[in-house]
Amino acid sequence: MDLPVNYTIATPDDTDVLVEYRIRFLNEIAQRQDDEVTTIVRDSLSRYFKQAIADGSCICRIAYIGDMPVSLGGLVIREQPASYKCPTGKTGYILNMYTLPQYRNKGIGRTILQQLVADAALSLDLLELHATPGAVPLYEASGFASPVSRVMELLMVKGS
Repeated sequence: MDLPVNYTIATPDDTDVLVEYRIRFLNEIAQRQDDEVTTIVRDSLSRYFKQAIADGSCICRIAYIGDMPVSLGGLVIREQPASYKCPTGKTGYILNMYTLPQYRNKGIGRTILQQLVADAALSLDLLELHATPGAVPLYEASGFASPVSRVMELLMVKGS
């Protein structure tokens, strides 16, 4: 089934779509938070996307069928100290890969991922992402591999 999909690069005007689909993504992968936390996250995301898209530190791609956004993904561009694996220190982080359930497994998310990888190839040394279990085959087929070192984190939660 060929879908008439239109792929676009997000602008700050697309912030509401980016925020909404990020919230949907978070609700699917994590336990939904109470309304107060969701409001804080929405406000933070809105500020982030408006600024990061405007200054070029985040590139988001959106797939539309007609006027309806059906899938999106983002690339956060970061700079860190150089290493042998990343000589320029310029890295990217793929995030917010989300497709509405009824449009999954139709190649739309794969196309967005390919577009983001092409965007990254212009200036970055390394791409990273965190994969949900269901998305691992997509990322592996696109050339992503598990890291050699284990990522560890320390969650810095204010007020607890």
